[in-house]
Amino acid sequence: MDKSKNYRKWSFIILILVFIIDLIVIDFYIEHPIINDYDMNAFFLFLKIIGFTNLFLLITGIILTVLFIKNKEKKDFMYYIPIIGYLYIIVKTIIIKLF
Repeated sequence: MDKSKNYRKWSFIILILVFIIDLIVIDFYIEHPIINDYDMNAFFLFLKIIGFTNLFLLITGIILTVLFIKNKEKKDFMYYIPIIGYLYIIVKTIIIKLF
């Protein structure tokens, strides 16, 4: 029985979830224009909940990525895609915060 943890698989799955949540937020923002104050408050509440969920998933995914790099797990697409994906998200966030 292999007792090693499969961190890279979970990191990959969480990265996919983070990208799906980002796409849902972008789609919701584009397709649902804000009409009045009630809609705006509900929209910002929705963004806060989704934002905190996405932040939790992002931090969890980054921790799992560090763990599978530290444990030197098998290198395949589930190894490289999370590394590139989380770096992309970090760089995108830094660029957005600067401008």
